[in-house]
Amino acid sequence: MEQIANISSSSTVSDLAKKGNIQGLMTLLKDPNQSLGLREEAAGALAKQPAGVDLDFVLRFVKKVLVPGDEQYRLRCILITLIGEVGDFRTTKTLIRLLNNKNEDFRIRYTAAHAIGRLGDDSAIGSLISILEDPRDTEIKSSIVAALLALDEAKIALPVIKYMKSRLKDEFKLMSPDNY
Repeated sequence: MEQIANISSSSTVSDLAKKGNIQGLMTLLKDPNQSLGLREEAAGALAKQPAGVDLDFVLRFVKKVLVPGDEQYRLRCILITLIGEVGDFRTTKTLIRLLNNKNEDFRIRYTAAHAIGRLGDDSAIGSLISILEDPRDTEIKSSIVAALLALDEAKIALPVIKYMKSRLKDEFKLMSPDNY
């Protein structure tokens, strides 16, 4: 296995990625002594080739709630994207927890919604609709809609129509021919 301890440039990350050295990339990602930038690059490389990723580590890392001013939110976002690429439905509950946590940074919640869409787990439809219906969650509505559109159309159609009827009826009245 490649020597990981002395990585000092992104070219090494690129070399590991080109060789498909998932273990080397995971070692780099796990090492808190490496620069945050290199760890982010390793996570990005893993997101492009997710087979063989240590999913348990990734899940533990993304579950950590950051304190204000913590710059690791970007790394968490990259890892959340990676979770969506792995395609393991066992991760859905973690993604939903991140999405439902109103104390979480909106970027984390936004990315979690997109990851649910990439994952394609229809069991998340109820949670996505609940957030869509919450008038306080305006920052992440577009990612919720994108996630829903990536899921089974037959399963999302009725909940989305109900949402539209209950929330958007006033807007549809404005578009009525009677108003012209």
